[in-house]
Amino acid sequence: MITRLAGRQRRPDAALAAALGRALPQGLGGPVETRVITHSPAAARYTFGGPLPWRTGQWADALEEPFDDHPGARSPEGDGKAILHLTVQLQPEDRALEDEEWKHTAQRFAHALGLHDEPSSAAFVWIALQAQPARLDLIASLIRSDGTWYTPPADLAYRVQDEARLIEADLDLAAAPPSPREAVRNLLAQVTAPTGPLAEAQALLARASALAAEDGSPIIDSARIARRLHGHAKHAETFRDRIVRLAQDLGTGSARPETATSIPLPPSRDGRGRTP
Repeated sequence: MITRLAGRQRRPDAALAAALGRALPQGLGGPVETRVITHSPAAARYTFGGPLPWRTGQWADALEEPFDDHPGARSPEGDGKAILHLTVQLQPEDRALEDEEWKHTAQRFAHALGLHDEPSSAAFVWIALQAQPARLDLIASLIRSDGTWYTPPADLAYRVQDEARLIEADLDLAAAPPSPREAVRNLLAQVTAPTGPLAEAQALLARASALAAEDGSPIIDSARIARRLHGHAKHAETFRDRIVRLAQDLGTGSARPETATSIPLPPSRDGRGRTP
């Protein structure tokens, strides 16, 4: 399961076009080959009890409405780019998922993004749709219905990666290659494990120090060994901290932020009077 977070956008057109794999149709017309698997409670008011396979232009309107209602909403960076887009792609060797499995997967990723668990989660507009084989696109507005802005946590990509690994295990899917962060984290676990090489070396040195003290050998200075052992422990802690910092500096791996897919978009949609 490969996950990708696109860079935030002002309008949902680019995300919807990427989900479709082609440019959006003009205006609100024409049915499209897509299914909305699930959506937030806040998006339910746009369905009017109708079927979920809406025309793409209608879903674009729904996703853009929070910004239209609150044009002054701004991110901490001072921009109005409120559209968040997560893509989830199964690997070729994975089995086909049932609709309920896709729905559950989408809800779990929405939870990982922070859109499905906080007290104000009902105020978010987000949809999860399928328009391409073995692929899920979750598109959300970060503006709540009251006009406040939701700022995702700094480790958002890491949370998405961790959730993907859990879903892979739960659904018996092929595990994606480890990201640089995951590889470093695995190395850190091996180095600092209670039965790992570092612990074994420390145990041997401690035993040597104890035996030297019991033997009273003038050749082995037990106090010096104890001081060196303490130095080794401090060195191990420093090494551990360096690995942790390296993991933080390596970036976000397979869920790294990316620029939006460059699919041609129409300049406007008929009947809406909006320009990009």
